[in-house]
Amino acid sequence: EWAEATNWSEGTAPTNGGEDVFITNSGSRVMLTNITPLLGSLKIGGPGPYTNTMVCANWDTGLRANDVTIGAYGAMVAAGPILNDGMTNRIWIIATNFTLDAGGWLNAKGCGYTNRTGPGAYTNLPGIGAGAGHGGRGANACLGILQIGGGTYGSASTPETPGSGGGGVQGGNGGGVIRIDAAVATINGRISADGNNFKSTDYGGGGSGGSILLNVGTFGGSATGLLTATGGNGRFGASGLSGGGGGGRIAVNYSSIAPATGVRLSAGAGIGYSIYS
Repeated sequence: EWAEATNWSEGTAPTNGGEDVFITNSGSRVMLTNITPLLGSLKIGGPGPYTNTMVCANWDTGLRANDVTIGAYGAMVAAGPILNDGMTNRIWIIATNFTLDAGGWLNAKGCGYTNRTGPGAYTNLPGIGAGAGHGGRGANACLGILQIGGGTYGSASTPETPGSGGGGVQGGNGGGVIRIDAAVATINGRISADGNNFKSTDYGGGGSGGSILLNVGTFGGSATGLLTATGGNGRFGASGLSGGGGGGRIAVNYSSIAPATGVRLSAGAGIGYSIYS
């Protein structure tokens, strides 16, 4: 929990605005369940791959600081998939300066709706599964009869809707939601809101990609920066083919672009019986 003193370099959890805090002790995993006070700065980093992590639970939870840096091997993750029809988890960062270093990660992969749930899910048959839709349609599935993939929903300019779960008992979860509000955002690491692939040997459909929304003054970063909200894959098999999940939604709303910005974006569809962009 945020209040756990051993997670902090100064031996105490931040409770007042303006503090500079670090999550750098190896093995730290901080659960954030409310919006933080306005910190001076916060940095997450570690000695090995994602040994230090901040987990964001609840929809209105937010990290607020003048300067936020997710260093190499640091990560912020959404708490888990949505288990009902409400918006329950997302990553939300509010900062003057936000920096995601190469090797840093914001991860909401598979943190949207579970199989056969969400506004883009195919729910008619429990067996073989069509892909879920979101920014793009979910792909069809075929096992004797054609099952139509899930439809599109959400906003193209201000996306904040989770991805839907793939069809079938073993359909993949949809992708989650990541939002960044910053005066300056520099992206050299990875931001993921991908849908999951089918879960096992059953003919599950792919989950649809989630949402990534950046509202920034100046946007910059290198070619190591990558934003993805791709759909998950459906399962191929001798007796039928499940559908891949549709891509999610990514929007970067900015006033200016920093020189030599090379950040990459992908919201493609998953592989399945048929594919829709």
